Amino acid sequence: MIEGVSFIGPGSGILACLGVEAAKLKEKTDGYFLTVGERGIVRIWCLESAVCVFEQQSSDVTINSENEESRRGFTATNMLPDDQGILCVTADQQFLFYSCTRTDEGTFQLNLYKRLIGYNDEILDLKFVGEDEQYLAVATNLEQVRVYDVASMSCSYVLAGHTEIVVCLDTCVSASGKTLVVTGSKDNTVRLWDMEKRSCIGTGKGHLGAIGCVAFSKKSKNFFVSGSSDRTIKVWTWDDTLIDAGGEVPLKAKAGVAAHDKDINSLSVSPNDGLVCSGSEDRTASIWKLPNLVSSVVLKGHKRGIWSVEFSPVEQCVITSSGDKTVKIWHVADGSCLKTFEGHTSSVLRASFLSRGTQFVSCGSDGLVKLWTIKTNECIATYDKHDGKEEEVLRGQELENAVSDSDYTRAIQLAFELRRPRRLLELFSQLCRKADPEDPIEKALVGLPKEGLRVLLEYIREWNTKPKFCHVAQFVLFRVLRSLPPTDILEIKGISELLEGLIPYSQRHFSRVDRLVRSTFLLDYTLARMSVVDPDVDAGTTKDSSMNNVEMAPAEPAQDTPEKPGRKRKSSKTTSQSSKKSSKKVKASSSAVVSVEA
Repeated sequence: MIEGVSFIGPGSGILACLGVEAAKLKEKTDGYFLTVGERGIVRIWCLESAVCVFEQQSSDVTINSENEESRRGFTATNMLPDDQGILCVTADQQFLFYSCTRTDEGTFQLNLYKRLIGYNDEILDLKFVGEDEQYLAVATNLEQVRVYDVASMSCSYVLAGHTEIVVCLDTCVSASGKTLVVTGSKDNTVRLWDMEKRSCIGTGKGHLGAIGCVAFSKKSKNFFVSGSSDRTIKVWTWDDTLIDAGGEVPLKAKAGVAAHDKDINSLSVSPNDGLVCSGSEDRTASIWKLPNLVSSVVLKGHKRGIWSVEFSPVEQCVITSSGDKTVKIWHVADGSCLKTFEGHTSSVLRASFLSRGTQFVSCGSDGLVKLWTIKTNECIATYDKHDGKEEEVLRGQELENAVSDSDYTRAIQLAFELRRPRRLLELFSQLCRKADPEDPIEKALVGLPKEGLRVLLEYIREWNTKPKFCHVAQFVLFRVLRSLPPTDILEIKGISELLEGLIPYSQRHFSRVDRLVRSTFLLDYTLARMSVVDPDVDAGTTKDSSMNNVEMAPAEPAQDTPEKPGRKRKSSKTTSQSSKKSSKKVKASSSAVVSVEA
């Protein structure tokens, strides 16, 4: 499916790279344009001949998911000014910049020279790549790994191959000097990547659940360990000669063991490659002897699941962090707890040694990062810059409290500040069904800045496109137009585009409502003719109409005789008989009139 089209101007450098002369192009009436679509491939077409003159051989967009709805391709394209190339936009908010060149063989070539990431979603894991740590590998809620240049923080390239979300990763530099990355995914596989080739060189299969953690060896750099939600640990090895040769590297599971009773969250290999430690949601950490994964000792003492484990770089100890808000340091030999650190107000998600094992840093779900000195058991620094999620949770609770207290003005303001259009729609829907003399919507609109009004109109425009929500959209739009003077509305940025999106749908909804109102008159007429609404009035109306249709001699109007109190009301049967008699008299009189005229 084609998602975007862009025409190429006559003086563009792309045509020169294609081998089209500008003078020759002016003589003809044809032109060139490029198209992009769901496959993530750029094509260039000749308008006159309708022939594709260039097609990109491989896509720079990850399209690995088997689900049609989650496939990601190009959604738009545009020509950059001053022959800077082509800009393509993907469905997952990436901006890809291409430059055009002509090779020595005379072929057209499209090169990706820059990639901007609009949104990363949740970051699940990240590691520095290479000895000089020039790049940063990041695992997000995607099937790919994004590799960023640390200096510019722009995405240099992506590692695509997994079919489900990448959950964890680790990096190392092999003995031959190659930079390797191992990734674990929800597709139950592990993959080994060569960062120089930017490609997958090996895939390991065997786990029956999502891979939750991976860890390279620290010394030999020729194996890695993986832990899965199937509660097993596996040791994977490969042949270094195959990596140096540049071929496919078969990954072999050298050992495996059912390690825990619940999911495995973290793994760490000791500095001498002799041990591996695993942390699980079953509240225990276990130390295993490599390479055969023989159980050495079990670390028990945490009251909640363990989120991370790590060996000390210098001492015979291991550090663990847990959901019970504590960090513990354990002796490797006998499994005794040496120290316990408390200070976080919620789960501690990660703990890592610093300063050659004399300090460690911990981070928790409370948004705090703490620096600790091991010798004194003292927290020497706390960094609370990651407080956005905590504030959002608190304000979300304040929003729910305002709804419970029927304080709709405050609830609308909070829902708007938190950018929750769905909650706003629910609040407006409730207010549509209430007759409140003190309109809370107009009160909430008083304090909105111009930017806030623009966002609100964008919400209204979106709701107005759906027949299910159009009544709510019109309800809110009426109050916006009534509470704000036209001069303030005209000062809103982009108001013309917003109105262009509102007017056509509003006209369509008005026409539909008008047709429905007109249709109700047919129902009224049908009910009236069926004597359902008011039988007495309808009978009189029917009688009058029948009398008017017959030409009759003028007669004195009959006087209604008031009913005496003692007389009983006639039955329906008597009434019908009298009506029949009267109709016969009408017929007789009408025939008499006709005979007289004759």
